[in-house]
Amino acid sequence: MNNILEDLYFGNINPNENTWTRDSEYLQFGKVSVEAERALADRLEGETKKQFDRFVDATGHMHAIEASLRFAEGFRLGAKIMLAVLAEEREV
Repeated sequence: MNNILEDLYFGNINPNENTWTRDSEYLQFGKVSVEAERALADRLEGETKKQFDRFVDATGHMHAIEASLRFAEGFRLGAKIMLAVLAEEREV
């Protein structure tokens, strides 16, 4: 247990890293999204472009917050499962 805590502390474990394969569905949709954003940004100008940029920026921040909340909730769920397993062992 100490080794995993040390690894986490020293940055050897990064739970936020994603390991997407080159042909994953996620990356395919990401490429489509980037291409569509670029195409729209190239066609917009003035106030409309500023609004679009604000939209893209806000959406990015929302996704980052959502990822953080999902990570924390997943961690809590994992801890609850471990506690349930440990409590069950004591009852046996």
